Amino acid sequence: MRSFIIKSLVVLSIMASGIMIYGFINGALSVNGKETKTSENTNKSVEKNKDQDQKDEQTLSLVGLGDSLTRGVGDDKGAGYFDRLKTALSESQKKTIVASNLSVSGAKSKDLLLLLNDKGVQYTINHADVIVMTMGGNDLSPGMGNLTSEFLATYQPDIATFTTDAKTILETIRSNNSNAPIYWVSLFNPYEGLKGYEKTSEAVMQWNLALEKVTGVYPNVYVVPSLDLFKGKVPAWLYVDKYHPNGKGYQAITERLLPIILTNLKGIESNE
Repeated sequence: MRSFIIKSLVVLSIMASGIMIYGFINGALSVNGKETKTSENTNKSVEKNKDQDQKDEQTLSLVGLGDSLTRGVGDDKGAGYFDRLKTALSESQKKTIVASNLSVSGAKSKDLLLLLNDKGVQYTINHADVIVMTMGGNDLSPGMGNLTSEFLATYQPDIATFTTDAKTILETIRSNNSNAPIYWVSLFNPYEGLKGYEKTSEAVMQWNLALEKVTGVYPNVYVVPSLDLFKGKVPAWLYVDKYHPNGKGYQAITERLLPIILTNLKGIESNE
């Protein structure tokens, strides 16, 4: 009986050892299998990321915000400065330009703030490499029909509200895209040289100065002046409505923007 018990214990011990060895071998194979699978997945993921990086290097996302000037109203070709800029960047960068013009004719700063709350707009801005915009003309000017000598004698532009809105606009854009350079084209004076509208030039200058002060605290934000471009060229560079630029005017804005953008793009590429 004692001998039987001892033999039984020996057999059980051998079986237990065998189970442990089997479990160890099976577990090792299982882990190795998972590691191999994970390694394969990781390699695929890296390859996918490399493909995505290569795709990104071959494209440039250009986003336009603002009012009728970015929309291109007044250009007989319908291109405005935005489409001209898209073409010029494509030719100079040898890349596919993904352009999204989100501007709205007649928009004021409050309208842009509302637009920036849209999820689709936020997504587009998030993926932008370059952001160009115009805003403020409709905030400053009550419209040609309202600009009488009597009105101008007492008119006080609401610069304080505009600068507050401009700050919120920039902060909202930056909350969705912290890196893309922003090029804000400041105002020109479409009423230059008109009798009875002499005060408009000073108003535009003060407006642009206020914009420069606001943008000055934000890195990678550039105010691109246009007042000097149009000086002496009005009304030759205006559309028949005597307010919006014509093709020549938009071409001049494009030529002012392009070298600034290209210089910054070269700087970004050299840092990468």
